[in-house]
Amino acid sequence: MAPGPGSGRPVWAFGGLLAGLYGGLYQLLQLEDVALLAGSMLLFAALFICGVAMAYSFLVVLMSTSVWLVRNQSLFELWWLFTTLMRYPREIFAGKLASPLGFFFSFIVPVLLVVYVPARTLLQAVQWRFVAVTFLATLLMLWLSRKLFRRALQSYRSASS
Repeated sequence: MAPGPGSGRPVWAFGGLLAGLYGGLYQLLQLEDVALLAGSMLLFAALFICGVAMAYSFLVVLMSTSVWLVRNQSLFELWWLFTTLMRYPREIFAGKLASPLGFFFSFIVPVLLVVYVPARTLLQAVQWRFVAVTFLATLLMLWLSRKLFRRALQSYRSASS
């Protein structure tokens, strides 16, 4: 049986990835005020990898907690909410009421940095403060997720034992 939707390894996903890369590159070249310097492209690539590593770390943290929780369905909803939140730009959290949320989701639980910093670095001026925070948050999240995962493995008890 050929891999397809629901089999874990969809064949059509690679074509979608290539189409997305081509469309993104084409649109990027259409912008007049974007200077495609090698340094900014390398910085974008590094920040993109950091974003993927942070998203992976958030997933590992959530799945590690499933060892201690009885009902795991809410973890999937929390992951969906995190991935939805990752898509929004940080600027929507401006104002008196939303500013504390923007701070929390940028510096305490840095889900807003996953997509925001790489995209902003590619399309607008580099904000070095956020670049530094992204690199530090990535290292911290990788360390924290590994530590929590190892802790969860140590406390895991099989249902049959």
